[in-house]
Amino acid sequence: MIKRNLTFLGLLLFAFSATLNAQVKTSYSRMDGKMGRNIDVIGNFNRVGTKVEGNYSYNLNVDDSLLHLARIVRLYGGIDKRNKVILNQLQKTDSTITGLFADHRFIGSWHDPDSTEIPFLLKEDYPDGSIRMDIFYLHSDKELVTGAKGTPSAEIELTLLYPKKSIHIPSTVADSVKKFIQEQFFGQFKSKQMPEAMMSRTEKDFYNQFVELNNHWRTNHKMGFNLEKREQVSVIFNSYHLLCLQYKKLGYAGRGNPLEHLSYDLVDLRNGEKLTFDRIFKPGSKAILTALINKKIREDNDLTDSTSLKRIDFFTDSISISKNLSFSGNGINVIYNIYDVAPPARGIIKVFLPFSQIGSCIKSTSVLYPLSR
Repeated sequence: MIKRNLTFLGLLLFAFSATLNAQVKTSYSRMDGKMGRNIDVIGNFNRVGTKVEGNYSYNLNVDDSLLHLARIVRLYGGIDKRNKVILNQLQKTDSTITGLFADHRFIGSWHDPDSTEIPFLLKEDYPDGSIRMDIFYLHSDKELVTGAKGTPSAEIELTLLYPKKSIHIPSTVADSVKKFIQEQFFGQFKSKQMPEAMMSRTEKDFYNQFVELNNHWRTNHKMGFNLEKREQVSVIFNSYHLLCLQYKKLGYAGRGNPLEHLSYDLVDLRNGEKLTFDRIFKPGSKAILTALINKKIREDNDLTDSTSLKRIDFFTDSISISKNLSFSGNGINVIYNIYDVAPPARGIIKVFLPFSQIGSCIKSTSVLYPLSR
């Protein structure tokens, strides 16, 4: 059985299966507005069918000027046919967000465990310093031998965001963002290749790999392997000339647990440059940041400064700073994927460095500088 759907620019195509024929709505929305009477909020939301993922952060202002942002809160949840949404925080809390997500608006309330309820109204908006994005979606699954008992199966799901034309963003900057996304998502950049074609090629290569992996299954059913591939681009931040993109990849082959991998791009929307370590931090900052990272890892694991990290299965006693950086609103997350610094049992390690500790290390010319004050 094969079911496949590909959507673009809000066009609705049909997802087919033996028992289901339903529309899949897709959209990316950058929104801003207010929570309560006076809390300014900005957020980003991906909608694919009945699933919604996103985030929000609120501004902290002094004398009507942006001082800095609060922590970015990650959200996940669902949406029904009437556009009713229920979202939960990615971190384990009892707070929920409910509302209506339609007509380029998100209207609802934030709820906490103490029954506090704060209303909010967000509207889709792309001011100067932000970028519009199209969303592409592909999902299909396949059995090696249709209907055969115990046959291996494969499934692929791709969710891709891609820049679209905007009066606020020069075409050269949008082209740079396209290049970064292609390199992260597809592993290569082809300037004239359309996203739909690249996604279709990825799907074809995936199923070719699936067939090759199960080459001996017909003669030996113990040699069968299921295959799963899920890749997603999402926006962590898209304001004040800073774009933070997350690439989440989930893969599974055969048995055991799926492996997850996270990577990020920080892009200066003033010029289209990727924010590398040297473009963000002042010379001589590496030693300061490395010391903070190692201290934080030890604190998170209840270790003293003199305790070897090897005692808790890290590969080395001192952890170098990763190039995999994510914006968190009130600081930077340093990301270490599985096998980067420790075995899979430790999972993905995120080290949070607040601007209160690293603000003095950030170059005054960096797009992060005004957000770090």
